[in-house]
Amino acid sequence: MEECYSIQGEGKHTGKAAYFIRIGGCDVGCLWCDVKESWDASI
Repeated sequence: MEECYSIQGEGKHTGKAAYFIRIGGCDVGCLWCDVKESWDASI
């Protein structure tokens, strides 16, 4: 799992503070997901 604070860089919330959580082994497979590597828990 990876967590970080950052500034939102796109969409209607551009420039606002954001808290991101990336979880390994996600089995949802959302079409909009930008971290397809997270789908494989062995990585």
